[in-house]
Amino acid sequence: MDQVQTSSWKLPVGCAVVLVSMTAGCAPSNSVQAGAPIMLSFGPVSAAAPYDAYGSPAYLPLATDAGPATVPPRSSFLAMFDRILDPTTLEDTDGGAKAGVAALTSDVVGAVTEVTTNYTPNGDPVNHVLVPQGPSIMVIPTCGMPSASQMLLALDVAKLRSHDQTKTATLKDGVAATLAFATDPFSATTDVPAPAPATNDPSGPPLPAVVDPTLVVNLTFSNQTPPGLPDACQSVPPLPSIASHIHVAGTVSGVPVVPLAAVVTQDMADAGHWVVSPPGTTADGTPGAWPAGALITVTVDVGATDSFNKPLATEASASFLVKS
Repeated sequence: MDQVQTSSWKLPVGCAVVLVSMTAGCAPSNSVQAGAPIMLSFGPVSAAAPYDAYGSPAYLPLATDAGPATVPPRSSFLAMFDRILDPTTLEDTDGGAKAGVAALTSDVVGAVTEVTTNYTPNGDPVNHVLVPQGPSIMVIPTCGMPSASQMLLALDVAKLRSHDQTKTATLKDGVAATLAFATDPFSATTDVPAPAPATNDPSGPPLPAVVDPTLVVNLTFSNQTPPGLPDACQSVPPLPSIASHIHVAGTVSGVPVVPLAAVVTQDMADAGHWVVSPPGTTADGTPGAWPAGALITVTVDVGATDSFNKPLATEASASFLVKS
């Protein structure tokens, strides 16, 4: 499982990150604490809320009082250490990640489970405004992880060595170098405003939100979806587009609007994001409009799959009323 270095701000390999090193080059540090580095923590962090390098890791739980917990399939994983590591087992001389630092497997036959790792050396213990805390290793599943699946992620502890290359890292009590966990089921949400009680009958059923005719609906899936995937993440043969599983229907005074040529497109910068625009929307961004007074319903059926061919757990649907 080859690894590719992610882009991030960091000093050259072998630098102990102290303020003097930012101005005096990258000579080896003689101030690194001796002895085996200790892995203080290792766990999943949300891709939707990136790790704050200047604060404490906000790990997602792998277990609760009710039993094992699941994590989002687009999670990353963060390991924190108490001192700088030997960079030669983690990075090439140009800063690119070496293979084999972490390995990810799943119970899905044929799933692409390559990972990329990013080693960030230690920060200054006082001037956190200038230099991030650390050191840390971020493990990022290159193609995400299959939804509703059993996963195993393992760090190769033999590659986690002291800066002077004499000691292998040890684990703090309760910390494991291998994580066994499950991922959340595949799901979809929209940004359509939630229904609200009628002002003249608060006890009655909620009514769809009233929106402008130019409303654009965003569909956010919990995992990447075909077809807009990197070549390395494509199934063989490629999975079909989920566009045919996104339905848009409308009625005016109970009469169906036919045809209703909504424009459904995938965000090419994020394969887990789709956009439903009103009829008449053009490729250059000129807005269209929903029919005045129409009740519009956007539905994603259970035939939609993630990039690992895992289907939507339950149908997702949202409705809104267009201003007259």
